[in-house]
Amino acid sequence: METRNEPVLTRVPALGHSLHRWLVGIPVILYIASVTFFGLYAYDDNVMWLRDGIITNLVAVIAAVVAAIPGLMDLRAIPDAHPARSVAIGHASFMVAVLTLFVANLVVNFHVLAAAIKGSIVMYRGFDGTVALVLTGTGLGLALCGGALGLMLAHAFRIGAPVPEPTHGPLAH
Repeated sequence: METRNEPVLTRVPALGHSLHRWLVGIPVILYIASVTFFGLYAYDDNVMWLRDGIITNLVAVIAAVVAAIPGLMDLRAIPDAHPARSVAIGHASFMVAVLTLFVANLVVNFHVLAAAIKGSIVMYRGFDGTVALVLTGTGLGLALCGGALGLMLAHAFRIGAPVPEPTHGPLAH
């Protein structure tokens, strides 16, 4: 059965498009910012970069969970026999791995997060941010792979396609 050109409509539309598509950019930008801050901390050893990195990491995790909810609902809308189903599961698997690495960074560096929240991060001057940089850098690399699969879903398979405009009735133009 050829379903490649048959769009699968989103279950969670926002202004006629998939809400997941609207939200995914937020955690991606925050992932990039987290890796950048940890890289700057590794270079400069200024605790400001460490604080900003750990807080950005926390916000990225929250944003990723929020973006994943409509994504999971869109995944469930793809029929089992649809060729995009395996790509969607691959995309979801990559993004779960990314989320796991960023959560692992928060767990491993919980003491830094707690100090950042309390405003006493200066006590961590000299903290080795290598683990944070490796975990988040690996997560960002996996996010790029998962994002490529997400783009394939959106453009090649038209998953989460825009909701069609009504052709008749009170909402028709």
